[in-house]
Amino acid sequence: MKVFNLTTGTNDAGDKVLDLFVYGVIAQGWSDTVDAAEIAKALAANKDAKAITSHINSVGGDVFDGLAIHNMLDNHPAEITAHIDGLAASSASLIAMAADKIVAPENTFMV
Repeated sequence: MKVFNLTTGTNDAGDKVLDLFVYGVIAQGWSDTVDAAEIAKALAANKDAKAITSHINSVGGDVFDGLAIHNMLDNHPAEITAHIDGLAASSASLIAMAADKIVAPENTFMV
């Protein structure tokens, strides 16, 4: 899996839903990183989504890209759920905090 991946689908009501996977270092301009520009393109192409689940396993990274991603998710009209799959540290925790609901199983960390 790429460090950033977006999948689309539909829920039982037929509404468009997105799964956003943030599985890497948050930074701009480096290979194998997650950056705000990439996520901005993905969200702009999916303005009609009714729900977004962000799956996070990241040590964090660049605080400004993390803030930008947080604000993009916060401003998207979809219901946002953050699912901490392993670790949401540093700027990755900022992304999680944009959610309307955070799911963090007891064996995961958000710091």
